[in-house]
Amino acid sequence: MICHAELRGLPMLVLCNKQDVPGAMTVADIKHVFNDSAPKLGVRDCKVQRVSAITGDNLRESLEWMAQCVQRNPSRPPVTKNMR
Repeated sequence: MICHAELRGLPMLVLCNKQDVPGAMTVADIKHVFNDSAPKLGVRDCKVQRVSAITGDNLRESLEWMAQCVQRNPSRPPVTKNMR
């Protein structure tokens, strides 16, 4: 998926959910899993963020980061649609 031509240059946000659960993989563990894919990412903003859907930890910050990345992406500016 990260190599698909239509997704080239788009930001990638990996949410590490369940961080409130004992024994959950750490962000470092998850980054290690993605190390093999790093050369395929190309030039794009990437972030791996710990979150908890139950407690809401880091959800707002993660979505704000993604919104900022999309807004400043020069090759694919956001498009607004008239929703009726």
